[in-house]
Amino acid sequence: MSRLIARLDIKDTQLVKGIQFEGLRKYGDVKNFVEKYYSLGVHELFMSDVMASLYGRNRLGAMIDYFSKNCRIPITAGGGINDIATSKDLLMKGADKVSINSALFHSPKIIKELSDIYGAQAIVVSIQARKKNDENSWYVMKNAGRSHTDLDLEEWLEILADYSFGEILVTSIDYDGTCEGLDTKLLKKVLKNSKCPVIYSGGISKEKDIQEVFNLGASAACIGAAFHKNLLNQNELKSFSLVRKRTSKKNIFKKTFKDINCVILDLDLGNTGSLKYALEEKGCEVKLSSQKDDIVNADIVWIPGVGNFEQGSKKLVDKEILEALKDRYRTKKWIIGICLGMQLLGKCSEESSGSSRGLGFFDCEVKRIKSLKDNDYDIKLPHIGWNSVNYSKSKFNSGDEHYFIHSFAFINLNQSQFCEFGVTKYQNISFYSYLRVDNILGFQFHPEKSGFSGEILISQILESIKKD
Repeated sequence: MSRLIARLDIKDTQLVKGIQFEGLRKYGDVKNFVEKYYSLGVHELFMSDVMASLYGRNRLGAMIDYFSKNCRIPITAGGGINDIATSKDLLMKGADKVSINSALFHSPKIIKELSDIYGAQAIVVSIQARKKNDENSWYVMKNAGRSHTDLDLEEWLEILADYSFGEILVTSIDYDGTCEGLDTKLLKKVLKNSKCPVIYSGGISKEKDIQEVFNLGASAACIGAAFHKNLLNQNELKSFSLVRKRTSKKNIFKKTFKDINCVILDLDLGNTGSLKYALEEKGCEVKLSSQKDDIVNADIVWIPGVGNFEQGSKKLVDKEILEALKDRYRTKKWIIGICLGMQLLGKCSEESSGSSRGLGFFDCEVKRIKSLKDNDYDIKLPHIGWNSVNYSKSKFNSGDEHYFIHSFAFINLNQSQFCEFGVTKYQNISFYSYLRVDNILGFQFHPEKSGFSGEILISQILESIKKD
């Protein structure tokens, strides 16, 4: 579950990095660094528009779109995100999460507004912390660390506790860019007061620093300067990174599927760009559509991820595509659901009100993930990270790690209903991460964001459909 995140502070198209948020130094075209960090095996990219406060808006849309075409790992976009429209644009172009800081001090209600549409898991709350003189407390800053918020860290964490979001990214301004080790006291303070996963950034430069971040309980280490200055090499990262899990089955990458026509359902929620590019890379003809004829005639219909179940259910009704999907189900045509898309294949979900219904192709309900022990409160939600799947009756590769981001899943069900299924363990619980009924497949994880293992899985799916 421990993740390495490459931090990319971007000015126009240039990668920049300062020390303690000041004196930005240019390192070069950000595209070159993304390719480098992807090859190092990082789990995610965190991209921040450092000039967003000056311009009053985030300008990363085109860049997110570009990297979604060329990079098969999750991307978080930050900087100047202050409304639903900006978030929607970034998510539709391939971002998996949006990071918000300054806008929260005008109204933290934006968290709920975004959560109601895209799901809490898609929101990262960024906290920029600067030490007070007593060394045991911190100011909370905004506008790229330039402005005080008049809030103490503990006060801010107490306010945030009333809202549901995916992760906290805490950055130590005092340690940022110094490569002199981490602020352990700051990290411990945030971990103690947070129910969700915590990402730490600031001062990390050595293998032992990364290990300390994870030993303290953080779910991810977000690293900037140490990567840019080549202070960490692949050998030092191999025990943490995706490189150790990369498969040698590269021959399947060479296969193309030009005769397969794919439709990605246009639910107007997000994360369609990455899936589209992943399928096009395999040679498929891909269309984003909610038109009945397109849905009925496609070789495969993909129901994409990212979104709140209630919103997804509503979109299925509003766009008048329920009957087209049911027609595919009756005629046993291929439908593949990813993350939210998988959950919509079920009957209903605890994420939404009782009136919101799924497609019912899977005769089971989506439940909130919770500990099996009544007195165990240590489980962190959402479940965000890379986990393996243990498949039954399937040709897919058990043990390959894939990217998960969710708080709800199919947990208790009758396995005999399904011709294939897969199970994933997270902390002390298990849930179904893959289900199949006839030609209806659901994946709780994101193959299009799961690096090499995801590429192989997509090829295996297309190969099995081609042979059908």
